[in-house]
Amino acid sequence: MKKIILILVLFSIIGQVKSQIVQDTLPWCPPGSNWLYKSSSPSSSMYIQFIYSKDTLFSNLKVKKLDVEAIQIIGPSRTEFARFVGVIGAEFMFNSNDSIYWFDKISNDFKLIYSFNPQLNDEFIVGNSRAKCYSDSTFTKTDTIKVTQLFKATFNNLIFDGYNTDYNRKFKLGTILKNIGSLSSPFPQINPIYCNNFQPEYGIFYEGLICYSDSLRGTLTFSAQGKEECHFAKTAIKNFTKKERNLNLKLYPNPAFNKLNILTETPIKEIYIYDLFGKLIKQVIIENTKTNETVITLDELNTGIYFIHVIDVFDAKLNSKFIKE
Repeated sequence: MKKIILILVLFSIIGQVKSQIVQDTLPWCPPGSNWLYKSSSPSSSMYIQFIYSKDTLFSNLKVKKLDVEAIQIIGPSRTEFARFVGVIGAEFMFNSNDSIYWFDKISNDFKLIYSFNPQLNDEFIVGNSRAKCYSDSTFTKTDTIKVTQLFKATFNNLIFDGYNTDYNRKFKLGTILKNIGSLSSPFPQINPIYCNNFQPEYGIFYEGLICYSDSLRGTLTFSAQGKEECHFAKTAIKNFTKKERNLNLKLYPNPAFNKLNILTETPIKEIYIYDLFGKLIKQVIIENTKTNETVITLDELNTGIYFIHVIDVFDAKLNSKFIKE
């Protein structure tokens, strides 16, 4: 009996230790690091995911390679038609003296994107050559960011140091959490106050960091609905009815040049083609079709990856993707 009581007491102590709120002292970008940002898209729910894959040598520096994916969910929020994941590319970053540097593929060099240990009113220079201001050809490639507020915030029983930056600058960073990064966007973005016609990298307008996770901290979410939205964005579509399951859909040739053959088990009545950012690019309505194979032209599409959403005569929804050369 005494042994049982002792075991219960030990488990109670362990549980209290696990639930204790402590200062975060873990490193930036440990194994399993994953950042999920929400982005703006008028026709679908869109998320950009940065996944730490490995350490590697790049430009003679030891850097971290982050694979970048676009997650697109077509349909009204949480009642989606389909979920697609497309590979955008890779980013290369490294840390030095509590500062994070990112490889700018346009200027072909590493740029400071944020420091993790600034003092109040500290200033540092950031930039982003990929972001374009089309209304001002002389728009600066860099600007000085000022630290306006220091704070502490708790996520997942960990206390983080953080700071806010001045929004009255030509580039903005928003809020930074130490050893996590920006809660606004992964890289400095052009401030729309100073440019009314700008284009960010990949054409993506970031709305904010939904969640972050790694093998040491677990998952951190940054809004009231963050946990639900993070799970929704990262998991495959569930609870399809029989008519909504992905049926047999074949596309060929893939990659395609000017024509795409679509082969299904049943005749098709509607075809929708979306780009990586959820924009509807092409719509085809087929009347009185009786064949299981349809050919569409791709002349108006630029080179790239596209998602295709097909509806057959029985209202079954079929989804896939293809490459236009």
